[in-house]
Amino acid sequence: MVVYATIPLSLSASASSPGGGTLSYRWSQTSGPSPAVLTNTASPTVTVTAPVPGNYVFSCAVGDGFVTNTLTKGVTVLPYFVSSQSYTASCGANTAGAPVTRTAGATSLVSQADADAVALAAAVSAANAALRCDPVQGFIGWRLVVPSLANFASGVTSAVFSVQLRIAVLTSGTPLKPVSIAPVASPIYTSGSLTNNLADLSTYFAAYPGAQTFYLWVQLTLVINGVTTVVQIPSSAISLDYSTPVGTVSGTTVRFRDVETAFTAYQGYASAYALTVGNTSFSAVQMTLNLSSTWDTFSLNLHGWDNRAYGVKPGKGYDRLALSVLTGTPAAPLRDTVLDVRSAPYNLNDPYDFAVNRISYTPYFNGAAGSAVYLLRRVRANADGSLSYDPNETGLRFEASLNQQDYTTPGLSFPGASISNLAENDAGSITPGNNVAVSFNPFPGNPVLVAYPMPRFTLSAFKWRLSTDPYTHVFVAIINGTPGNPTGIGNQYAFPLDDPAVLDGPNNLFLNLAEFDTLLSPTGFTPFSAVFYSAVYNPSVTGRSISPVGNYTIYPNSFPLLRNARVVNGAVTYTISNFAGFSAYPGAVNGAITFSGNFAYGETLYHARVNGGQAFSL
Repeated sequence: MVVYATIPLSLSASASSPGGGTLSYRWSQTSGPSPAVLTNTASPTVTVTAPVPGNYVFSCAVGDGFVTNTLTKGVTVLPYFVSSQSYTASCGANTAGAPVTRTAGATSLVSQADADAVALAAAVSAANAALRCDPVQGFIGWRLVVPSLANFASGVTSAVFSVQLRIAVLTSGTPLKPVSIAPVASPIYTSGSLTNNLADLSTYFAAYPGAQTFYLWVQLTLVINGVTTVVQIPSSAISLDYSTPVGTVSGTTVRFRDVETAFTAYQGYASAYALTVGNTSFSAVQMTLNLSSTWDTFSLNLHGWDNRAYGVKPGKGYDRLALSVLTGTPAAPLRDTVLDVRSAPYNLNDPYDFAVNRISYTPYFNGAAGSAVYLLRRVRANADGSLSYDPNETGLRFEASLNQQDYTTPGLSFPGASISNLAENDAGSITPGNNVAVSFNPFPGNPVLVAYPMPRFTLSAFKWRLSTDPYTHVFVAIINGTPGNPTGIGNQYAFPLDDPAVLDGPNNLFLNLAEFDTLLSPTGFTPFSAVFYSAVYNPSVTGRSISPVGNYTIYPNSFPLLRNARVVNGAVTYTISNFAGFSAYPGAVNGAITFSGNFAYGETLYHARVNGGQAFSL
């Protein structure tokens, strides 16, 4: 038995009377370095609290009115050290702000010095986290204010957060259209490594004198129970908050889809905060990183929440999100009470910044510890204020983790949380739906990210042609049969593509194919194949055309696709193959794609540019 000073322990005695008489117990301390506190001394089990470490002996006298026997028990009590420490954090040089004092407690089994050190470290961390320091006039340098990462772990079990700031400098091109950049540094900040929550970037910028543009990427790393996940923070989280910088300073968001670097390995895309300065040695600038003060334990990824944004069938879109609490169970619902109906923000111009498209529902749960069921559904708001639900929508799914590169299929469950179908109640007042009921038992203590299963394929049109090429469109033909053995041509599409040197534009193409409509019901999706060609639209050509979308000149082997598919649950999301050709449609090398239906959340088709080829008019 391991016993520590000031920590109560229990001792028990067991006895019997041959005559069946009533037994009495009397506990007492026989020896020890200090008197211990004994409670319930007249019962078989006594509670003992030893105030100081040392060797103690306790005795128990048991009698039945005729005979009394006494037994002793020796106990070795180990030291247990308790400490309470205070610390006052003050602003450093060239900054101003009110001092902050915090007190923290700690215990130790090692020594009093160890307990004091742990308590002091906690007090220092708490004081620094609450301290706010602003630069004073005359300060020359570059600072980034990072919120206290200790606050992020509040209410999140076994979580450790850190921030990695990736810095690069523009080496050619313009700030908004970089051609090449060079990495500068990638410092990592933890809750205990930032004095006054200020990251000083002056030393990084000093190596690049004069007018410069620096690019900043921020990643928040979370470690839960040894599992590391990474969240890319949107560039909009960085802002200039020093109102009178010395010199010329500006900040804006720049999309990095055209320049591939070690900093942009985020699904091939990343947005950066571009900080452009007139003179790195003559500026006083402070920036703030807005991470929010707490971690969302239940948040919704809205990317793709409304398929109207992708231009599919009219009338299929949604304009509201409804959060309800359910009385009863998903299989036997009684009623639902709408807690929140809102217009969901959607950033179509920046669809790969997932954090931008996320809203928190944590405040509606209030850390519920008991069993609860919530409904989270897309709806259409009618003119009279009523809500129209679609019983065929696929509802929600859990993300596998907070790592935006890790996605799963519907049906994944988390400890204490699961997604299920909603049945119609007897009164018919609740519309059924697939995967719209989120059950918590209890509400999870760790972050949970949910998303709508609305996978989409996009087309990377970057450098799809040279400026000397005549191509104006990409032509897509749906194949009946297989690419190697086609039996006919189904729907045909022609999409205009714009500047081949700009990927981040309106023609970064979301594939608007009717065949994708069954993505709304992933379990019923039918795999299909399509063939891609570069093409030239012939508006002046009249008369009958094989293509129902107009008269085009297409080029065989002009739009070969790259094998860049993800693997989801052991199956690839698509495969690339040759097209054997059918009727008026010529063959194409690596121009045919077969969509498997095993979709990740978003998949981008990349292609290799091939110039020239014999024209083939349709």
